Amino acid sequence: MATSISIRAETLDQYFKRMGANEYSQRLAVQVAKLSTLTLDLNEVFNNPNPTQPEAAHIVRIAKASNRLALEADKIKSQIDAIASEGLAAINKLKLAKVPLVPGEYQAEIRERARSMSPADLNQMMLSLAAENKAVELAAITQVPAILTGISESDQAKYRELIFKTHAGDALAEEAALLDDYDGALGAYQVAKATAGDYANDRTIAGILNAEQRAVNADARLAHSIDATA
Repeated sequence: MATSISIRAETLDQYFKRMGANEYSQRLAVQVAKLSTLTLDLNEVFNNPNPTQPEAAHIVRIAKASNRLALEADKIKSQIDAIASEGLAAINKLKLAKVPLVPGEYQAEIRERARSMSPADLNQMMLSLAAENKAVELAAITQVPAILTGISESDQAKYRELIFKTHAGDALAEEAALLDDYDGALGAYQVAKATAGDYANDRTIAGILNAEQRAVNADARLAHSIDATA
């Protein structure tokens, strides 16, 4: 079992090392480092039984440490979600500053014209709008239900991707990197939770604690019997 914890600690370290350099990825890295530290702490508990205590006491210590890891991991998961959400919102704001993809005042007229065009002409117009970063006009066709536009949802997505890639490519790359780091942080969380679950043997602990209580009760009965005969 100790080997299992060590391997998982190494996996957490790999997740930490893959984190990017931007602000939000570094904040995610801090959370991954916390998960790694907590897992290593559990490893220390596992590998260092108290020689003055029975094996059952050591099992209880391991289980309690595992439960602490599980609780702390859930708290860290909330932080991971919050950091990723904040970062993606900031990147989206940057994308929209470069490509203000919001329909404008004449959106209905633009859609009416689009519906009157041949597919080839409409495609050429959309490519031109994307190339020239005419985001407001392109949004009139791509940011509304497809049924109003004369093009499919997949084509709407294609033109949106094109205009962002052309004029906000750096923001798109940053978004992709953050999503990858978020995925890595979630992977680290899952490793920590799995480790905690493996070592939190509730059935074994319950049996030990019940036996301990029976021992306490037996001692109390013995003491009472001794007092009664005194």
